[in-house]
Amino acid sequence: MKISHQQNAKQRHKHACVITEHALGDPQLDCVIAEINGRYPAVGRVTNQKCKLLAQVQGGSGKLVVEGKEVSLNPGDQVLIEPNEKYFWDGQLTLFIACSPAWYPAQHVLVDG
Repeated sequence: MKISHQQNAKQRHKHACVITEHALGDPQLDCVIAEINGRYPAVGRVTNQKCKLLAQVQGGSGKLVVEGKEVSLNPGDQVLIEPNEKYFWDGQLTLFIACSPAWYPAQHVLVDG
């Protein structure tokens, strides 16, 4: 068993996004809570070169644009973003995001920015 207690979570701020990372120490899986307040990234799109992201909307609403396809998101909705898909978020969203394999900064790349 692996556990991440709230007091051990780490926060990162980037543009309109605050990430609370719950490191489990597992190279195959990790998870975050993302608070999106506006557009992320501010310009262009991002891609994850190695990991899949499974995001569930916990609160708020907004949109996700992946490879030019726009979807509206509301609480309870889930979306799977595959490696190398280019995307951006826009709205006021609280997301639970699981990443496999575990996310790391070097594989998260800004494109079209």
